[in-house]
Amino acid sequence: MFLTCVVGDPANAVYLQNLLAALRRKHGGKKSGGLAALWSAGGRGGLRKLAAAGKWREVIAQGLEIIKANSSDHASLLVMAQASGMQGFAEVQRVYLKAALDAAPTDVDVNRKCAEFLASYGEYDQAVACWRRIENVKGMGDEAQRQIAQLQVDKTIAAGEGLTGRKP
Repeated sequence: MFLTCVVGDPANAVYLQNLLAALRRKHGGKKSGGLAALWSAGGRGGLRKLAAAGKWREVIAQGLEIIKANSSDHASLLVMAQASGMQGFAEVQRVYLKAALDAAPTDVDVNRKCAEFLASYGEYDQAVACWRRIENVKGMGDEAQRQIAQLQVDKTIAAGEGLTGRKP
C-alpha cells in the first residue's frame, strides 16, 4: 500500500519512511542475495538509463520495484535520491540517502553522496562523519582529508556569516 502512495506522491517523505520501515520489517534487516540480487542488478541498468534521460518519476517507480525485492540495494537508493533531488524533493532525497547509508555504511559512493548533500544544507559535522567513515578505505585517505579540511573551513565561514549577519 505504501508503494502506491510513494509512486502517487513521490515528494511525501512520510510515505517513503513508512514504506522503507515496512520493507525492513519484511526483510528482517538481512541483505537479499541470490535471485533478488540478480534481478535488482538487471533493473539498475534500466534505472540508470531512465536517470540519464531525466525521467525522474519513472526512476522512482522502477526503483521502488527494485527495493521491494531488495530493500538494501544501496545503488538503486542512490539513483532514487538523485531523482528526488532533481525534482526538488530535498526531504525525500534525505530519506533515500539515509536508507542507502543504513544499507551500506562503509560504501565510498554512498558516503560521498551523503556528505555532499549534508554539506549543501550546512550540516558540516554530519558531512565530516561521512568522510571519516571512509577515510581508511584504500585510496580514499587523501581525498577524505581534503574534504574534511574543506568542510571545516566552510563551517567556520558559515559560523562567521551567522555572527555578522552578512556574507563576505
